[in-house]
Amino acid sequence: MSHTITDPGLHPELFLRISSQNRTHEENMAFKDDSPVDRDRLSDAGTSNTTILSDRETWAAKAILSETLLEVERLNLEIAHAPEVPDDLIAQRDKAVALADNIRTAIAPHKRIPPELSHAYQRDIEDWSSSRGRQLFLFLSQLRLQYPTGSGPLTLEFYISGDRTFVGRLNTLHPIIYLLSPFLPFLRELHLFLPLSWCVGLLMAPALNLACLEVLSLDCDVDDIDNPMFHPDIDDFLAATRIFSVASGLRKLKLRGLSDFVRLHYARFPWVQLTDLDLSAAMLTAASAVNILRQCSQLVGCHLRTCSSSNLNILQMEIALPYLQSLAWIQFDHIAEHFFQCLVVPSLTELRIASIFIPEIASMIQNSQCSVEILQCENPHDNSQVAPYLDDILSRMPTLVEFETSLQVTMSTLEKISSGELLPCLKVWKSSTPLESIKPFVSAFENRLRNQDAQQTTLPQVRSDILRPQEIDRCRPLSWIPESVAEQVERIRDEYGIDLQLRPGFTWCLDFSLRLRILL
Repeated sequence: MSHTITDPGLHPELFLRISSQNRTHEENMAFKDDSPVDRDRLSDAGTSNTTILSDRETWAAKAILSETLLEVERLNLEIAHAPEVPDDLIAQRDKAVALADNIRTAIAPHKRIPPELSHAYQRDIEDWSSSRGRQLFLFLSQLRLQYPTGSGPLTLEFYISGDRTFVGRLNTLHPIIYLLSPFLPFLRELHLFLPLSWCVGLLMAPALNLACLEVLSLDCDVDDIDNPMFHPDIDDFLAATRIFSVASGLRKLKLRGLSDFVRLHYARFPWVQLTDLDLSAAMLTAASAVNILRQCSQLVGCHLRTCSSSNLNILQMEIALPYLQSLAWIQFDHIAEHFFQCLVVPSLTELRIASIFIPEIASMIQNSQCSVEILQCENPHDNSQVAPYLDDILSRMPTLVEFETSLQVTMSTLEKISSGELLPCLKVWKSSTPLESIKPFVSAFENRLRNQDAQQTTLPQVRSDILRPQEIDRCRPLSWIPESVAEQVERIRDEYGIDLQLRPGFTWCLDFSLRLRILL
């Protein structure tokens, strides 16, 4: 079973529904408690962000509210029938109305907190006065009641947003620890979207029960820490924390929203047991990425984004990933040109690369003797670049089924594809083509379809972004394509039943994404 816990400020109806549920056994016991209640405290609770009512006080407040509303009704009737309304009567009515308003606010769902957490809340996190915290505590308590003792949800998605920073006090736990702890012993998947201060609070926890956790996704929001004296280095916290080292079942790790990782490889994640690693939305240095890969010998899927590194010694040793099937890597590097030559991936099936060092892929394929079926090649700096090296790369991939690139494929390569010399198993082709080369491009694939024999795979999908001058409106229909080419495209569609599409594109526009097809 999966539950998503979202910022309650965005979904107040969720807590309104919970507040209408029947009383629990504990609430009934609290209602029977005849000990005196401080009426002034109940009245003041409606105007305070730090006063938290217990269950007994809440039920007492409801009784007082009923009495007060009856008093307001009586005073209204008396005022309505009085020939002259005394000022003191109006003052009594106004005082009763104000008291009723305060008590209504005090007993609202977001002003309460479960009794088992109230002591810890008041002791450790009273400085965090936002009502959102109390809303979350209340919801989590109600959620907990849905499960019998010794059980809990298998998947939990947790979203906290906003610019409210919690710095905390020494020797106290962050609210995120109280929110998560009841469910951790049962979770298989945990997806967290947290502000930076909350992420730091999580990493500073002394210990967490993550024995059953298999999937962890940590998405850190923009820096919500305004105090110039407190700008944490997330690398240091990840290297210091031990909370993930005990996650013996963790297999999939995803980090998002964090950037400028220099020492992420020192983080105490159980790297050696991971099968799926997604750092595509967390920028790290090439050196850190390489050092992480050296520790991840069990990887099956990997998605990375890296920037330049000054450490040139990282590429002197072979990196063997015997089980890796799917790799996507966006490189904004200018010095890691020999990385692919060091990578040995005999099981690789899907490869998606955005790099200026794409020619090095040929060496990796040759060294690994892998059978790549899906290939995407991009240049993160210039998608209009002519790529003659693709001929060498594609010649080493006879098993390739899908090919995608925004680079310009040479006519020499297209001729080899047309004759069937390259890519005999090709089913999907996506590329960019200059406007002046569109007719030879279409003719190349028509020849491929016409000449293929029974042993060759039918080509069901061909798509190309037509690179044309900037002054041509992108939203304009493709009327600028020569009529003879348009007729040729229609004939190919009808005769061979393939999905052949020509789409508008720009030589100056870089728009690529690396989405892994193989999902673990």
